[in-house]
Amino acid sequence: MQDTNNMALFLFHTAMRWAAVRLDTLSLMVVFATSLFVTFMPSDVIPPAYAALALSYAMNVSNSRVLSMGLGHCSAELLFLIKI
Repeated sequence: MQDTNNMALFLFHTAMRWAAVRLDTLSLMVVFATSLFVTFMPSDVIPPAYAALALSYAMNVSNSRVLSMGLGHCSAELLFLIKI
């Protein structure tokens, strides 16, 4: 059996994982759409340097999302420990 604190902690971890999976999927779709757009556009419309920059920015957004979720998770756990 779980006590109330463990149940709240379990729900917290489940909610954070749910949000992480959804945001990972969204980041993947942004990178995929950007790569398709850049790949199938003629090179005279979008220069290759801009195409590489667009892909770099799309992947950077994905990486910064991972970092922000990690920091948010750590700070939320710290607040949880302070309240105990």
